[in-house]
Amino acid sequence: MNELKFLDFKKISGSGMDKNKKYLAYYLVYFSLLRKSSSYMIPFCMDSFIKNEITGETAREMFEAIEKYFFDTNNQSFFSIVSENLKHLEHEDNYNKIEIDGKLLSKDKYDDIALKIKFDS
Repeated sequence: MNELKFLDFKKISGSGMDKNKKYLAYYLVYFSLLRKSSSYMIPFCMDSFIKNEITGETAREMFEAIEKYFFDTNNQSFFSIVSENLKHLEHEDNYNKIEIDGKLLSKDKYDDIALKIKFDS
């Protein structure tokens, strides 16, 4: 956690699970600071970068950190997770889950939005 200074946004060194652990740690610190210091309660969303290649103890530690530091408040939080990793959540039954099969946005709609963003910028 001492590789980056606060608000020093740059590429994180490392690879594989080591890099994923670093990203997770930094995101959790920023979310905690925003929650504790913000005047507003806003929902937080994190796309899980904890994918299938994770193994036993590492998975347990990372998902334990997500439950402890991301799902730790009453404000709304969204987190995507590969269904096989639900077993690592100790309090899985406490969360509302939405199961999604396939893509959320068709290629045509994605292209429309991407084009609109390009021209609005």
